[in-house]
Amino acid sequence: MFYPGKLSQTIYGCGASIVFCGYIIYDTERLIKRFSYEEQIWASVSLYADIINLFVSLLTAFRAAN
Repeated sequence: MFYPGKLSQTIYGCGASIVFCGYIIYDTERLIKRFSYEEQIWASVSLYADIINLFVSLLTAFRAAN
């Protein structure tokens, strides 16, 4: 999909980071306002997965910058 290279990996990592920041905001809003007590466990797992994906995409961006 992308050409191999440092610039494309940096762009991909930064773009994915922005997307996962949006997911974190969305999932946090859902966790606070929409879920019952039993559903909050699964929503928190989803929020945790978003944080892990953000970390991985930041690693991709910073690894390509070196």
